[in-house]
Amino acid sequence: MSARAGFNFLGNSLQGSWNTSITGQLQGTRGNRKLFAAAQDYTKQESFQEAFSNASQAAHDIRTSELSDEGKRYVSSLNASEEKSNQYRREASTSLQKSQSLSQMASFTKQNSGSIHANLNQEYVEWLQTQELPNTQGPMGIKEAEVILSSMPELDHAYQNRFLNEKMASNRRGRFESSL
Repeated sequence: MSARAGFNFLGNSLQGSWNTSITGQLQGTRGNRKLFAAAQDYTKQESFQEAFSNASQAAHDIRTSELSDEGKRYVSSLNASEEKSNQYRREASTSLQKSQSLSQMASFTKQNSGSIHANLNQEYVEWLQTQELPNTQGPMGIKEAEVILSSMPELDHAYQNRFLNEKMASNRRGRFESSL
């Protein structure tokens, strides 16, 4: 985008021009996209703000003593707008970095899901052999575990839920203890 502007500020003729272009890609939550869009809008206006800031500074340098209250308000407003624009840019950058990190983690998980699945299956079969059958005492062993896996889906599902609950509880305890 290119633009050219000229105006009269406090009796001085000032002209400025600017060029800007914004490109980007953001993957993430809806809130991140809204924040990024707001940052883009402010960034599009940044050159405009920069031209006004430069014009205000030039007028201030030329007629510091003649700067009226209205002029001071304009300068203050321009500075506040620039700070707000910078804040939105920093927030968008932070959100973009977080989104990229989450995207990388999701990609890693997707790429390694087969290995994760195989490891959990093996761990589940080993765990199942050590469990008691209903109305019995002692571990069931490999033969009973194979029967459950191959021909008793309801019982297998119940054992799977118990295995996952124990696994998640163990992981939570491990994270808690490592944070101490």
